[in-house]
Amino acid sequence: MKKIIIITLMGLLLAGCGSFQAYQPQTQQGNILQTSEINHLKLGMNQQDVVNLLGEPVLNDVLNENLWTYVYTKRHGHKTFKKDLVLHFKDGQLVKVDKDLKSKQVKKPKPIKDTKTKK
Repeated sequence: MKKIIIITLMGLLLAGCGSFQAYQPQTQQGNILQTSEINHLKLGMNQQDVVNLLGEPVLNDVLNENLWTYVYTKRHGHKTFKKDLVLHFKDGQLVKVDKDLKSKQVKKPKPIKDTKTKK
């Protein structure tokens, strides 16, 4: 009788292990892009006005200082979502805004296979 109870309990405990997932907190990185703030962007704004509105960009292009990239990623569990905003300046004035603000799911990259493995 004891063996049956122990085996049943062990089976239940092991069955629970398969469905258990550790808690993964929501992670946000980059500039939080609010639609209301982005709607205040106007062509002809100077760079300081843009910084006051959106903050400093996350990515600065070393080769093109007139290109500012704001990136926002949010990870919840195993899903990652990304939003992008790219601003183009000329002579210190905003001339073009590229928006990709629809929250799109980012796929995980596939691992690289080592083709040079010796056998």
